[in-house]
Amino acid sequence: MVTIKDVAKHAGVSVATVSRVINKKEPLTEKTIKKVNDAIEELGYYPNTYARTLVGRKDNVLGVMLPFFNNPFHSELAQEIEFWAKENQFHILFTATGNSDEERFRALEYLLSRQVSGIIISTYINPEAAMEMRRRCKVPILELLNHLLEESCSVMSDDRQGGILAARHLYSKKCRKVVHVGGRLEAYRYADERTFAFEKECQKLGISCKVYKNRREVTNLSAMRDLINLVFYENEGMDGIFFSNDILAAQGVSYALTQGYRIPDEIRIMGYDGIFISELMYPPLTTIQQNFQLLAKTAIKNIIGMINGEEIQKLTLIPVNLIERKTT
Repeated sequence: MVTIKDVAKHAGVSVATVSRVINKKEPLTEKTIKKVNDAIEELGYYPNTYARTLVGRKDNVLGVMLPFFNNPFHSELAQEIEFWAKENQFHILFTATGNSDEERFRALEYLLSRQVSGIIISTYINPEAAMEMRRRCKVPILELLNHLLEESCSVMSDDRQGGILAARHLYSKKCRKVVHVGGRLEAYRYADERTFAFEKECQKLGISCKVYKNRREVTNLSAMRDLINLVFYENEGMDGIFFSNDILAAQGVSYALTQGYRIPDEIRIMGYDGIFISELMYPPLTTIQQNFQLLAKTAIKNIIGMINGEEIQKLTLIPVNLIERKTT
């Protein structure tokens, strides 16, 4: 994100001078004003008028874009975001974006109309749509669990680490013929990282690995069942499955049990995310746990820093952990 410091450096003036131009404070020469305005236009800098008007107010508001509210993953993440926002004297305005770009842009325009001081985007989005959102948006944007634009600031789980941990765990359990049911690779960069790291580590360890791509939302139960049926039908003799999320994994465990598989004696199954159902289901699910608390805390800290004109690290990776339970 371009900051006021970048504009000052580009124009060859001080930060105070840039601020005076933005706020139309005299006296300044026409030459100086033109240099600053030219730098603002060339760099694509958007002065955050909302941040200035929010100083001293108690009702600071951040917008958060999530794909759905009926997905347990996003529900748990939303709770942490709201908690850490309140800890920093900010309120949260959530909006669900659904599946289409039209819905996403409508959600963005709604948040901007409510004069939020910054926006956290944690939703399915393609790079072209992300670039257009950034062009339209006059307030700081932070990507949470995605990193589609190199110039944007993002907070993500270390999904490469997660994929490696999953492969090594299945290998330690003597699995040699495994299947990975991946996420929507076209929607989230983390799905790429997770899948590619798992495949590469399996190859390194000498594990046979076949990848299936889930092209539907995890809230589409019939699509999940069809995919899981296909995985079991086409892979006789597999001894391990790594699902890209815990909801899919729960469906996989349920299907395996109904088909008479003994878990983990005949097949070992693990998920990803560490949402609450992974511990409550039977048998309890082995999973790669994302740190919702630290993801949300870091996202809130960084977006507030961006609002205040601070230089924020472009990409912050949050470590993940292996939680071993009864399915492996």
